[in-house]
Amino acid sequence: MGLVLVLNCTAQTHKENRAERSELRKSEQQNDFKSMSSWIHSRNFVFKSGTMESKQVSNLYEKQVHGKSVIKINGSLVRITGLNSSEWWKTTSCTIDNWELTEIPQELAYSISFIARSGDSNTAVLIKVLNDKTAIAQFGGREFRGQVTRN
Repeated sequence: MGLVLVLNCTAQTHKENRAERSELRKSEQQNDFKSMSSWIHSRNFVFKSGTMESKQVSNLYEKQVHGKSVIKINGSLVRITGLNSSEWWKTTSCTIDNWELTEIPQELAYSISFIARSGDSNTAVLIKVLNDKTAIAQFGGREFRGQVTRN
């Protein structure tokens, strides 16, 4: 009889621990989402593809054929380096037009779109940033996966 009680208590403790860990993880994700808000709203961040904190994810991305890019946003200016067709762009400094920032609270994500203008050249840029600071950027007909950090 005592063994049944001990097993039952142990099973209940594991369920409670799992629920607590799940709640803690959700709380941490919510805090990460909120902490990114200030530098995303102030337009002060950098997107780098192929640089992830997790080695497993990084190796996965490096095996893909996406290439590498950097998008450095500082206020109303953006500096872009990336692939266009089969050759590297030179680093291009542009002004930002039509900035649209959408918070997606149910996904704990941000969606950013803008036009990078440099002389006669206009490039549409889309970036989706997740609460773990991973991101997907699309521009120049390509998709890049990487991470965002504060500028």
